[in-house]
Amino acid sequence: MKFILTKPTLLILILFCLSHSLMSQSKTVPSTKKPLPTGFGKFKIGKTTIQELNNLDSSYTWFMKINNKIDSLTGAEIEYSLFGDEFTYGLIYSGIFYGQEVKMGLVKDYIIADDKANLILLFFKDTLVQITTTEFTSTIRELWNLKYGEGNLKTRTKIITCNSKYGDYTETETYNTFSWESPISKVQAIWEFDTYFDSKCKKQYTNYFQIKNPKRVKLLETSSEKYVSKILQKIEDQKKKQAIDSDL
Repeated sequence: MKFILTKPTLLILILFCLSHSLMSQSKTVPSTKKPLPTGFGKFKIGKTTIQELNNLDSSYTWFMKINNKIDSLTGAEIEYSLFGDEFTYGLIYSGIFYGQEVKMGLVKDYIIADDKANLILLFFKDTLVQITTTEFTSTIRELWNLKYGEGNLKTRTKIITCNSKYGDYTETETYNTFSWESPISKVQAIWEFDTYFDSKCKKQYTNYFQIKNPKRVKLLETSSEKYVSKILQKIEDQKKKQAIDSDL
């Protein structure tokens, strides 16, 4: 008996073979795609709001908001030392910003991967846009790399000249940055660790980790700069008025 393949029968056979082939490939080729970074735990860039953090649960030691207003009479700014040594460098690396739309906060001893980290939070229009910490421990870093991959490393060096009573000598500064980013998530994470020398050629170190939405932080910077300029201009106008009204 001769078996004749009709066009419908042939089409069904081709589709069955193609489907079977695709199923076999999906079973044998594991996915290597890593998830995209969004933040630490409950702190999600572009999602977490100050309103949510006002109702904190027991997983936080405390959350403190920083007053980001410049004194309109003296121009006095926030002093890092007011928040203690555990936050000083973190605040420096995150930057202090000012303005009605800008708010910052500190979270002490937040537990990440069984380690504790102090977090500096930056909000724009009440939504979280940046997280900074100087406690990017080896444990946290290892789990981060397992989840998101090793990141892209960029390294640059700089040769500087130092002076001593014995004559000039050179030192090498090294700047290293690991980065994780994707235009899809709009979130960038960076780990920066540098070795450099101060004006007295004493070795110094930089080591901090940051997660942010770069575009939103740029908007925040612009808003902050406008606010600062407005306050400084107001102070200058007040000084001119006082000079005019004085008895000089």
